[in-house]
Amino acid sequence: MKTKIIYVFFIFFSVLLFSQEQKKVVIAPTKMNIVYIGVDNFIDIVVPEMNTDEVMAISVGASMLYVEKCKYNVRVSGGTEVEIRVSANKKCISIHHFKVKKVPDPIVEIGEKTGGIISKGELLLQATITARKPDFFDFDCDFQIVQFTFKTEVNGELVSYKTTNGQFSDEMKKIICELQSGDIAIFDDITVLVCSGETRVIEPLVFVIE
Repeated sequence: MKTKIIYVFFIFFSVLLFSQEQKKVVIAPTKMNIVYIGVDNFIDIVVPEMNTDEVMAISVGASMLYVEKCKYNVRVSGGTEVEIRVSANKKCISIHHFKVKKVPDPIVEIGEKTGGIISKGELLLQATITARKPDFFDFDCDFQIVQFTFKTEVNGELVSYKTTNGQFSDEMKKIICELQSGDIAIFDDITVLVCSGETRVIEPLVFVIE
């Protein structure tokens, strides 16, 4: 009987210690536990009932900079996963894993249009291809159009004009002025400089002249 009492007490004491340890939960609210390459990924690390100077965090697979109380900036240059280890009073109490992803492709458009029917007047009024981040991507990230090629048919022959920015060239504008209803205007080889430093070729914009 005495042995059973001691055994039950041991189990109760072990569960109590485990429960107390579980209270030291590290809260790290991030964007879906994902870190993106080439941008600032801010995370908050909080250990209840612990002072910030007693908490230390290190990363494996990324660089991590302390910003201010409870806030860190994680920077990733590649790989598939980042591990963040949190210690309190020199004891590791939590390990978190984050998936590594590339910055998504931007939305390229002409006057908020990505294709379809458009008038010559609207094309000439906009005269620019712009790139913006997708609505779901809640990070500071700029996109720059590096080049694109304008293609269409003139007298049954395919013509193309290339520019090294997002602006329509004078040659492009001249050809657009001569397009007729039903003609197709293609903006192809759209190359974008992403905030992570890489360049990407985006799907073409295809318009039918109204």
